Amino acid sequence: PFIAASTDANTPPGGINRNPGSFTDLHLSRGRLPAMQRQATVAAMLVTLRVKNLALVESARVDFQPGLNVITGETGAGKSILVGALALLLGERADRRMVRAGADAFGAEALFTLPKGSAVPALLDELGVPSMEDDQLIVRRVVKVEGAGQNLVNDTPVTAQALKRLGELLLDL
Repeated sequence: PFIAASTDANTPPGGINRNPGSFTDLHLSRGRLPAMQRQATVAAMLVTLRVKNLALVESARVDFQPGLNVITGETGAGKSILVGALALLLGERADRRMVRAGADAFGAEALFTLPKGSAVPALLDELGVPSMEDDQLIVRRVVKVEGAGQNLVNDTPVTAQALKRLGELLLDL
């Protein structure tokens, strides 16, 4: 499996680098919205995806830029873990057994840039979530082995249902 996305022609294609602080470019776009909704919705740009202590990945960071990006790698390289992290950020059910051995929690975080005309600010207002400067949006999710996890949008607690609603405007997996 791979993730097709965007990067400029000067950015070399790359796989997942599990070293903290390393970078790979990625931008996901949407695809399966009904035609009427597609016309009324402007896609967001995924700028950064971070994953920590999820399955076998201790720490990974993927930075995205405009253009085409493709993440490739051998079986077991972690491509599906990135897709799983995005699904978690979109409100999918979390499995506590996915916490990396020896850790007490796992987390995922994504930074999006919202284009002019995006429907996201209206939803944020409805949810009582403050907008950020520069049309940016930070979605964060932490799942603990024991106790309650956290769902945050722009550092404001939200429900998993709110993440699902937001995810419908951000990505289509």
